[in-house]
Amino acid sequence: MNRLREKVASLETDYKLAKLKQKEEAQKAQTMSERIKVLEKDLTLEKPLGQTKEMLWANIIDSVNDIWPSIQVIFLTNRINKYSYRSYPEIKGGVGRQA
Repeated sequence: MNRLREKVASLETDYKLAKLKQKEEAQKAQTMSERIKVLEKDLTLEKPLGQTKEMLWANIIDSVNDIWPSIQVIFLTNRINKYSYRSYPEIKGGVGRQA
């Protein structure tokens, strides 16, 4: 009877150890899975591409800000030219009558 109890106690101990080992392995697998996800993100270049996009857009915005006054002058010049072109016949006709 003592042998049987010892055998049951031994089996229970082995079972507990196996359960602990299984839990540790599951934790390791979870940790590895998380690490793999981080490495996959690094491999897809998400972070470097995001930084590159930010840098490019900053440069584009700076360039547009630098040339914006010139663009406004061009629009103003075009508007003046259109007005002059439309007004030219009236001005020409008025000059001819006065002379």
